Amino acid sequence: MPGIAIARVDWLDPRAVPLRDAMDAEMGSLYGPAMASRPPEDVEIIRKALAVDPSTVIATVLATVDGVARRRWVCGPGAGWAVVTAAIHPRTDAVTKAEVRMMTPR
Repeated sequence: MPGIAIARVDWLDPRAVPLRDAMDAEMGSLYGPAMASRPPEDVEIIRKALAVDPSTVIATVLATVDGVARRRWVCGPGAGWAVVTAAIHPRTDAVTKAEVRMMTPR
């Protein structure tokens, strides 16, 4: 069984930044073609609505497996992804509860 760790990290944590960048790139390739047919003013409204202002982020939580952060973990044939839920104490930043649910493709 792999060692799973969940920790609160800074928004600019060098492990978190490339994960967000990769997600942005994936979402761009997924939704970009649909956006190309929309009027520029609609695209700007959508872009602003989806933008994240780091000053409004309450917590950045990073899950690692055996010390490594990745976007997806493949654990065997037919494996899907993990959904990680963490509760963090607001004053101490300690993880007070963590749940990992493995999701598999249907």
